[in-house]
Amino acid sequence: MVTVEGTINASILRPAEARNRQNDGKPYISFPVSLFLANRKGDALQKEITINIDQDKVALQNLLPGKRVEVKGTAHFRKTGPNIYVNFSATEINLAPTSLLDKFSGQLYMIGKLGKVIMEKHDCHNNPMLLYSCRHTDVISDKEYEHLWVNLTQFKTAKPEWMVEKATIELIGVFEPSVHKTNGIPEISLSAIVDDCHPYAKPES
Repeated sequence: MVTVEGTINASILRPAEARNRQNDGKPYISFPVSLFLANRKGDALQKEITINIDQDKVALQNLLPGKRVEVKGTAHFRKTGPNIYVNFSATEINLAPTSLLDKFSGQLYMIGKLGKVIMEKHDCHNNPMLLYSCRHTDVISDKEYEHLWVNLTQFKTAKPEWMVEKATIELIGVFEPSVHKTNGIPEISLSAIVDDCHPYAKPES
C-alpha cells in the first residue's frame, strides 16, 4: 500500500466527465490534470493525474481544460509495466488557487518490503542518517507481479537491528515526487523524508 494524503495544484488537461461509482451508484466527476515535475538533472515530465470528486462538491461546467485548480485528498498509485498511474480522490477543490506553480505535496504512508541496499551516512552536522528503498508489490496473477519502489531518506537515525533486506515495514513521511528515466522515457519517481518507520505488525484476524 502506497498513498499520499495531500494537495495537487495543476491545470485541467481535458474536459471533465460525470460518472457513477460502481459500488454504490453515487455520482462523481472525473477529470485529468497535467502536473509538471522535474529533477536536479534537468529531466522533466508532464504527468497526467486523474482527479475524482463527488458531484456535489463542484459544478461540471466550471471544470474547463486549461483551468488551474487545487485539490486536497488522497493519491493512490498503481504500476503497470514502466508506467505509474496516479488516481486522486479529492475531498476539497479550489477553483481559484493563488499559486500558479504546479505542486504535489503531502504525507506519504506505506507498507512494504525493504530493498537490498541500506546506506548508513552522516549529514553535514555529523548526525547519522539512512538512505534506503522500499517496495510495494501488487499480485497481477500467479506468475506476474508489479513492484512499486519508493526512495527514502531518514535523518538523525542509526540503523536498527531489525532493518534488513525484505523486512516488512510501515512508514510515514514527507512526500517528494521527482522524475526518473527508464530506457530514456521519463516517469514519476516516488520519494519521501521519513518521519517514522517501524516493523509492520499485521492485524490479527
